[in-house]
Amino acid sequence: DIDQWSTTMKETIGVDRQLLNFYGPDMGLMYTTEPALAVKIMRIFNDRMIALTKKYSEFDCNIWLAMQDIPASYDELLRLENERYFGVHFGEQVPWGFIPGAEKIFDYLAERNIPIYLHFANGLDRAPAWRGFKQPEFERIRQAFPDPWQNYQRTIMSLIETGWFDRWPDARLVQAEQGIAFPEEFSRTAQLAGLRDPAPYLKHNFWYTIELEERQFMSQADWVGWSQLLFATDWPHGGDAGGANRYEDTNYVNRMLKKNYITQEQYDLITHKNYLKLLNRD
Repeated sequence: DIDQWSTTMKETIGVDRQLLNFYGPDMGLMYTTEPALAVKIMRIFNDRMIALTKKYSEFDCNIWLAMQDIPASYDELLRLENERYFGVHFGEQVPWGFIPGAEKIFDYLAERNIPIYLHFANGLDRAPAWRGFKQPEFERIRQAFPDPWQNYQRTIMSLIETGWFDRWPDARLVQAEQGIAFPEEFSRTAQLAGLRDPAPYLKHNFWYTIELEERQFMSQADWVGWSQLLFATDWPHGGDAGGANRYEDTNYVNRMLKKNYITQEQYDLITHKNYLKLLNRD
């Protein structure tokens, strides 16, 4: 019941605006679907998500592109050009820097400041994404990050090593549910392997959804930068209304402000100002 959902979100959780997104692993697995079927699903999914945001102004949404058919995905962007949506969901376990023909999609998004949304997928869609890539850059990345659970780091390095951020220096990427503890270690590992340091991009081009109870949250927030953090409740997750911490996320961040663990400026940045900046495409 979307009406009850909206009421609960505002009155119980204390959030007056929420981003709607399809569950990450399912969207990643859709890249293995036969292209014609994936394109049909893409259009149905996007139309329904946008219809929800038209009916409920407190919701924003991401759209999804069936990137196994890049021309159809580009046409989908044109079809939705005058619609309201937050960003475009991309599977975080696909080496986008090595996908031929995708530049047209990324040009469109970068020119309009539309965020790319990456959602941690627990490795469920990792198998089909890394087959058949023989480029020397790819082999260097795989050697630096040999664990299959490091596919996310591989994906980001595929962008960096192929000059993706040189072409789109102000691209906006939102990383959901990855936490903020990994960027500093990610930077060190890449440098030790002789790869380009991802730190400048992790601090400029990426925004991160956060849970403030993370270990070493404050030091990691200082390393990444408070202007790159987005408060999130992960609600509702897996039918467990309120996410893993139920309704405690908003209470927790409010207590941190009250006890002066974070400043009013930091509180404003993570709870709404950073998100509104991403919504503003100027």
